[in-house]
Amino acid sequence: MHVFRRWPAQKTIAAVSVLATMAVAMPLVAATPAVAAATCYATSCAGREPRAAGCVAGAERIASITFDGLTIRLIYSRKCYAFWAKAEASSKLRADFSNLNYVQVRGNTTKKGSSLRYRYATEIESGEETWTQMVPAKYWTNACWVSPTADSDPVNGSVCTARY
Repeated sequence: MHVFRRWPAQKTIAAVSVLATMAVAMPLVAATPAVAAATCYATSCAGREPRAAGCVAGAERIASITFDGLTIRLIYSRKCYAFWAKAEASSKLRADFSNLNYVQVRGNTTKKGSSLRYRYATEIESGEETWTQMVPAKYWTNACWVSPTADSDPVNGSVCTARY
């Protein structure tokens, strides 16, 4: 014959309370991923890499263009108040572009925009994905593909998104 001991009612209530609290709290802890805080804002983001600065999470695509196997997106981060260009080159990127393709993000701090204040470029080859450094969101910004044969004039030999 087995002898069963009864737990005191206080211990039973305490054990059930602890288990219930753990059942509610554990899924909440597991469901909230850690999001890196941004380490820059606006002008302090100029020239910085978006991932390293914590600006990628929550960023949105503002505009995009596709040109001869190259897709360029203008990306905006509200928490960093900054833009950058992200580019993806298909494996069918035009052969005469495959050696020197430049993706550029440009921005200005004046309303008239007669001269560029910020300009960051990066190279891209067939089958790659890349992004530029950031420019602060001031008066206007756009993302461009710049021809390898373009001379010092940044407008000639380029295809750009609209200005934002």
